[in-house]
Amino acid sequence: RAEAARATWSTLAVRPVTLEQRVYNDLAESYRIGGRYAQAEPAYAKAYALLESLGRQGTQNAGTVLNNRGIMLAQTGRPREAEPLLRRAIDVSRSDAGLGHVSPVLLVNYGWTLLELGRTAEAMPYLQSARAEAVRTGDDVTLNQSLLALAGALRAGGDLAGARQRLDEVEPRLHAALPAGHVAFVSLARQRALLALAAHDLDAARSQADRAVAIADGRHVDAVAAASARTLRAEIALAAHHPDAARADAERASALLRTALPADAHSVLRGRAELARGRALLATGDAAEAHAAFASWVSGRWSRSRVAPPSWRSVAARAGSAHPIGRSIGEHGWMVTQ
Repeated sequence: RAEAARATWSTLAVRPVTLEQRVYNDLAESYRIGGRYAQAEPAYAKAYALLESLGRQGTQNAGTVLNNRGIMLAQTGRPREAEPLLRRAIDVSRSDAGLGHVSPVLLVNYGWTLLELGRTAEAMPYLQSARAEAVRTGDDVTLNQSLLALAGALRAGGDLAGARQRLDEVEPRLHAALPAGHVAFVSLARQRALLALAAHDLDAARSQADRAVAIADGRHVDAVAAASARTLRAEIALAAHHPDAARADAERASALLRTALPADAHSVLRGRAELARGRALLATGDAAEAHAAFASWVSGRWSRSRVAPPSWRSVAARAGSAHPIGRSIGEHGWMVTQ
């Protein structure tokens, strides 16, 4: 319908810019919800450019476009690009220095993005504010999202008991509100798997990851969520010293992301899948193929940081500086930090 609206708009004798902006905004949202991310991004860019042409970049409508585009970037593993857009959306929405008048949905989105960037301490007040505002307004959907996000923040901060409490609180709420197979249950299972992994309970982690993959393989879940579930299961398989299983899941995740994401997108999701695949290949002795996977991971996840993270340093150390994998650090111009 959104594509039909765009086609109809182009035939109108009088085509006001305000109407064109609404058409592109609706089109972008339709693409995002349908998992057509490569088409959504230019549509969002067009919608915002039209607002700028009207001098309306400081309006609530602009904040909505920024938020929705930021969600799409965060969903597809591009938190560095999402963060400034969501921060601008908050600035547009707030009426003073506080967060009291900002939509709790926007606060959750920004908090999630900060978590993906490893900025847990910064994320917490946004997530806590989102939860409080969702309770105050009776916004059950946002309350559930904030509880899932808070579980992730607490786990990242080392409070495993607090994270488990948030998951135990949100799970019955999700079952009461959503049909089986909803993508929210993939998120719930992933959070429980990550919590079990943090507690060094590999059996429980694998069980929850299996659950996430089973739900994600259903017809109601898009390729990005399915790929994330398989990448996590691959990482758990690696921790349990099952490289063949890890390789199968990582290769499936990479294939899903190739179809779902723009070819030139520097995505954390794509990078994580390639890292897991490379580690599995290295564990099974396929060093040449592992080198190719690690090179892909460089461009997918860390191309803009130029600093090798700990997981790569451990791989390079295992391979040795004389090995092609170890030499990749130099080839890609990275700094290796302690």
